[in-house]
Amino acid sequence: MEGLREEFEETQIKVSESVFLIQDMVNELQHIALRPSIYHADEYFDIMIEGERREKQPGWQQRIKSIEDVK
Repeated sequence: MEGLREEFEETQIKVSESVFLIQDMVNELQHIALRPSIYHADEYFDIMIEGERREKQPGWQQRIKSIEDVK
């Protein structure tokens, strides 16, 4: 059980890092394009949650919980 908890925490950290990296990339692209920000951080998370709900791939409920925790 402890091993699974550690694996979950590591995965959660990786997801958080990926979300922030994606956000940085989008912001950089918007800056390069000289366009105003389209979405706020909360809106990005909401879009990700809706995508998970739509696709319902294995583990989707846990991914939604992780996204909500980061949000």
